[in-house]
Amino acid sequence: MQHYGLTEASRSTFLRIDLANDDELETVGRPVDDGGVRIAPGGEIEVRGPHLASGLIENGVIRPFADPCGWLRTNDLGQLHGDWLEYKGRVDDVANVGGVKVSAEVVEKSIRERVPADVEFAVCVIPDKLRGEKLAIAFAGPGRGAFPSAIREVARANGLKQVDIVEHDVDALPRTDTGKVIRSRLADIIVGRQIGQAADPAFVTFDRMSAREAEIATIWAEALGIEAVGRHDSFYDLGGDSLSAIGVIIKAEQLGLPPYAIQGMFSGETIAEIAAAIDQEEPPATARDLRSIRADALNALRGVFALLIILSHWGPFFVERAGTAGALAWSYLSPALRIGTPGFAMIYGMGLGLFFMAQLGQNDAQVRRRMWGNTQILLAGVAMIGAAQAWRLHITGEGFGPVWPEQLFYQVLLFYLIMVPTSLFWLRRIVMANDPLFASLVLAIGSYATYLLCSAVLPENSYTGWSSLGWHMLVAPYAYPRLLGATALGLAAAIWLQRDTQAQSMISRAAKAGSILVGLGWVMVSSTDGGWLDNAGELVAIPAFAGATLLLYAGALRISALGRQALAMQVAVVCGMLAFPLFIGHGLVAPIKDSLKASGLPTVVAMALPITVFLAVVLWFGLKLYRAMFSAKHPI
Repeated sequence: MQHYGLTEASRSTFLRIDLANDDELETVGRPVDDGGVRIAPGGEIEVRGPHLASGLIENGVIRPFADPCGWLRTNDLGQLHGDWLEYKGRVDDVANVGGVKVSAEVVEKSIRERVPADVEFAVCVIPDKLRGEKLAIAFAGPGRGAFPSAIREVARANGLKQVDIVEHDVDALPRTDTGKVIRSRLADIIVGRQIGQAADPAFVTFDRMSAREAEIATIWAEALGIEAVGRHDSFYDLGGDSLSAIGVIIKAEQLGLPPYAIQGMFSGETIAEIAAAIDQEEPPATARDLRSIRADALNALRGVFALLIILSHWGPFFVERAGTAGALAWSYLSPALRIGTPGFAMIYGMGLGLFFMAQLGQNDAQVRRRMWGNTQILLAGVAMIGAAQAWRLHITGEGFGPVWPEQLFYQVLLFYLIMVPTSLFWLRRIVMANDPLFASLVLAIGSYATYLLCSAVLPENSYTGWSSLGWHMLVAPYAYPRLLGATALGLAAAIWLQRDTQAQSMISRAAKAGSILVGLGWVMVSSTDGGWLDNAGELVAIPAFAGATLLLYAGALRISALGRQALAMQVAVVCGMLAFPLFIGHGLVAPIKDSLKASGLPTVVAMALPITVFLAVVLWFGLKLYRAMFSAKHPI
């Protein structure tokens, strides 16, 4: 049996291959019973019948797919021969070459039948000033020599000449998470090379987009540092993450885009959908993309863990002033706060799997630029905190002792300054592995083993200067191999969970795995001398913390899948987007407080001033992000 079907309409036509004649074998069958198929004036296939879904449920209301007469217009082209339907390809994949209409998908299939199976290539439609459009064949890897005769044969069979098809080499074919070639993005890459503007995102307007679409595409190209953006790309198709999202929001604010357009960017809508919504002056009625749900969940957890780390650093200052009761409460609270540092590293690893892993091999240059941009932010933060610490050492009279590099630079931010630029090295090793999930787990085990080895070989810090700082980065709480292990666990979790294409099944898997790990970890720590109070910061607690992270992620996924309505969730998402700025800002508070105190200010005032400035800046930026992402009632 052969059939023609859609997600919205299941199977609309059927063909019994064993009963069909030669002419009928060229079709995809005909409708049966009460089903119907017709061709719209533009050549698009339209279907109707009892097999057609009622519509898409949004906020409890069904938005119909079909028109009032029950016809659903597809994005496919076809032709009817009596009752028999001939499929002619996707609308977006059909080129009009000097009046000859030909499907890129059909041409690709015909060529693939004539060349070796291991040759990697794809066909797309690109604009041409003389012919209107032409076909482009993009090659990724060897095997191009097998094509000339095949191309000539297929061109003649479709009424084309050799000149109507151009050939290009690309580093890799852009694909979706499921491996499908993204023809629109491939076309944009080739067009960018043709007109010699690979470094200029403005080329996306070339015969392919409306002015509004080009405006949005330019924002994304600049924020993501990429060379090609297609009108059917979403923010997540292009590998957008939380830091690049901030750049998108800032640029969109400057251009005066409405809040619902910005929210659409982070809900997984395409450039074409967002532009249409702006032109119609109403939010688009589309469902949220699964990648958007995962991104919100990750950002929310990143925000929670960032706040926990800040609380663990600031807590002792307030505990000292709370007397015996405060000290008792802190003794029970501080072990739980220990999840902040490994939890944040694990979420960072999950972010690598969600935002960067799929881009490797397709957009290596883009990934490198974004990693470098993040590294610059972290470098500036470490330098600012180091300068504040140097001012503190000078003004308090403490001076620069034998371990001054450690005093200036040892902080959790230093780990990420090292981790971010080295992430590409580890990611490439994981991607090239036969089993990336297994490779990630091996990296985690190897990292923790390296940490234990360094701790055994270097049990005490007998070093000075930069060597002392190096010792800390090998065996202290913010040691690189230790937190690299947590990052690798997060990457493994992302690879494992992303095998689910439905939010509910992903939530279920994360919750089950998290519960098992929490139970196992609780038994391990509780059976260790000293229990949680003495071992919350040791490696024996890692399974429990990893399980707790997965449980929290499952909860965040659940809330995000329900529509981002909870205020606490929204605040957590904003804090997650500002995580590194939060780290930088809170790291400046303590040395500035000590410096102000040494200058003669009362302790309370010395503490209040930097905290007030820190909170004011965070609230200002946070409110701008909140209004842009979640509030359609307020101007940006």
